[in-house]
Amino acid sequence: MAKHRYVEVSCTDVGPGCGAVLRVATEQELWELGRIHARVAHGLEELPAELVQRVKTAMKTVEVDVPES
Repeated sequence: MAKHRYVEVSCTDVGPGCGAVLRVATEQELWELGRIHARVAHGLEELPAELVQRVKTAMKTVEVDVPES
């Protein structure tokens, strides 16, 4: 197994009522996927500044064991 680092945010850490967890390789990918999730799951076409700040606060780096190919 190899350890890989990911950027992760849990929607429940940003606001109640959604159990989605986003885990991707880069912070840029997190924002791209997060915007899609916000639009599809929560009907938000734009991210308010307060929400952006909560996401930044909730972001963390995690290490995950990934099988080697």
